[in-house]
Amino acid sequence: GWLAQRIGARRTITCCAAGWSLALALCAIAVSPNTLIGGRLLIGVFQAGLLPSATIILAVWLPSTQRGTASGLLNSFMLIGGALNSNFTGLLIGPLGWRGLFLLYSIPGLIWALLFLVWFRNRPGDHSGVNDAELIVIHEGGGGTGQPEVARPRVSWTMLLFSGALWCICLQHFFRSGANRFADLWFPTYLQESRHVGLKIANQLASLPQWGGVIGSPIGGLLSDYLLV
Repeated sequence: GWLAQRIGARRTITCCAAGWSLALALCAIAVSPNTLIGGRLLIGVFQAGLLPSATIILAVWLPSTQRGTASGLLNSFMLIGGALNSNFTGLLIGPLGWRGLFLLYSIPGLIWALLFLVWFRNRPGDHSGVNDAELIVIHEGGGGTGQPEVARPRVSWTMLLFSGALWCICLQHFFRSGANRFADLWFPTYLQESRHVGLKIANQLASLPQWGGVIGSPIGGLLSDYLLV
């Protein structure tokens, strides 16, 4: 988030997507448990930069009355990745093995990073696909503020660390992420070992909570925007 505010979300997200993809490829060629753990840690470091950078984009590109829906769609599409991962892993881990899967899953992120860098712009006014009418809607709704070029008031770290609202958001994210990690990492193992479900079927069932989130996130976003209008 700090980096996105200074060099722009475009370059930050590009680096994050390329970084976690390369870290995933590193896991595929791991030669020891320490190498694998290091690769996994790098994936977490780079993926952590996505959400704050995307939040900046929502604030700049959208009027305030549409940010709830956009946040819901953002989370929905992130969950689609997790759901598809569960679906495809059960089918591909047999023929490819875990190393082959890691290499395969690293490719889309690298392609996406390049496409995002070429297509996206930090400010709506700099994008050729945004017309004047859209710019008016964005600006009137409180968006469109240039970043990182425009100066903004400084907020102290002390104020952030003692913000009750921020702690609530962080706790919500912590528990949500914990539940997601159980669903996509441990739920298939539970189904196989405790319920004696086959690997392919276990992974398909493990994707169901993710698909539920895909549906629920936009609904929650729409409801938030409706209540705020």
